[in-house]
Amino acid sequence: MCATANEHPSKHYRERFFAMVMGDGPGSVLDVGCGDGAFLRRAREHGCTVAGIEPDADRMAGLAQAGISAQQGHAEALPFGDSAFDAVVFEYVAHHCADLGRALTEAVRVARRGVYLLDGWYDETVASHRTALAFDRWSKSIDRRLGMVHNPCPTAAELTASLEGLGDLAVDYTQMLILKDMTLDALRAAGSEQLAKVAHDPANAAALERILDEARQAGISEDGAIMMAIRKR
Repeated sequence: MCATANEHPSKHYRERFFAMVMGDGPGSVLDVGCGDGAFLRRAREHGCTVAGIEPDADRMAGLAQAGISAQQGHAEALPFGDSAFDAVVFEYVAHHCADLGRALTEAVRVARRGVYLLDGWYDETVASHRTALAFDRWSKSIDRRLGMVHNPCPTAAELTASLEGLGDLAVDYTQMLILKDMTLDALRAAGSEQLAKVAHDPANAAALERILDEARQAGISEDGAIMMAIRKR
């Protein structure tokens, strides 16, 4: 896979994810953690009936203005009946679920055909990706300290383990990696922004310096992605 110099790899991952979901021909789509509704707007252009769940109350007005039917809520308690939507989508949301197992149980219940996930992934056989993983873990630990639900990105094994006992499901996944370097300046800026949230705590500052040293030696790359389809048989 390749990316142009000015494009972030996540753009390509999102495009492939959208193509996968639309490739199954859903007539209706629920986007869990729909954000500004970007996925749903595109799905609507493809003829889908769309709806969203979003925990951030501040986004509700913008979603309504875009003509997107959305409710404030959480993945662990979807306010819909069984088999209410052909497809249920988690786009970079799984690592924000307080209880991923419960969220997937709810998604499978609500989905008529399948559940689709896109999330971050790190290839630990690649040195620059090990650095990226270390930074991701460090950054998210600060967010959790401040009360945010910001967990490590789920692995394929963790996702499939969460599906045990949920019925006859066909699970397919792929892991994608576009190796695009992050500059040391960008890493330092992102780290400084996180440190400011905890008043430049010395222990966190020292951990960041270790990550910066690792990046100088091994480099650091942008995130990869895992894409999974959980289809009902």
